[in-house]
Amino acid sequence: MRRLRLLALALLTVGIGACLDTTAPEWATVESATYDPSLGVDLSNSTATDVGVYYRDITVGTGAVLTAGQEAYYYYRGFLSSGIPFDSLQPPNPPFAFTPGNLQVLQAFEIGMQGMRVGGRRQILIPPNLAYGMNDLRDNSGNVIIPGNSVLVFDVQLVDASGGTGGTQ
Repeated sequence: MRRLRLLALALLTVGIGACLDTTAPEWATVESATYDPSLGVDLSNSTATDVGVYYRDITVGTGAVLTAGQEAYYYYRGFLSSGIPFDSLQPPNPPFAFTPGNLQVLQAFEIGMQGMRVGGRRQILIPPNLAYGMNDLRDNSGNVIIPGNSVLVFDVQLVDASGGTGGTQ
């Protein structure tokens, strides 16, 4: 009987200890991520924002600077830091249109595009706490598109920021 009580006390202690464990999962960061070499990530030549988004102009555009409230048209490719693509919009499709400040895209994506010039190409790195968090993003069939706690890498080409048609007239 005494052994049973000791065993019950030991199990109770372990159970209570497990319930009191307040260790939250640790967020991945842009700085701690490992990047596939095919992505060409270069943090030392990237600009870090105060919220943790990084960006680097691959080609500086010569056109107008993107500003809030101005409709912009762009092409993009989205990758996990492992180099696996998860989304893309490229020619000959019409470019994607959005208006900065209207929350049509991830706010971190907008932050990464601030100050970009038309004709430019930019790499934007977004930490998971500013993207999809710890939860998996799934398609309609339940397949994981973006695993939880993923750093996202975008390659963006701004084709128009004049409020025009993005060259698709």
